[in-house]
Amino acid sequence: SLAQCHHDHEQLLAALDRIRGYLQSYVPPEEACNTYRVLNEGLYEVQQNVARCLSEEDEVLFPRIVG
Repeated sequence: SLAQCHHDHEQLLAALDRIRGYLQSYVPPEEACNTYRVLNEGLYEVQQNVARCLSEEDEVLFPRIVG
């Protein structure tokens, strides 16, 4: 159902927010190794892509289903 989709979106965004918090908004410490830096960059990209997709679903797809 759409209500379940909205709920799932909220849970996913909350999980990504927690990850961002753990990683200090994806800004690695100066002494971080390259692997850690690449991991942060990749997770930042994942968060941006997921947020964009969820926004498109909420603003474009779901209204078409309901409307």
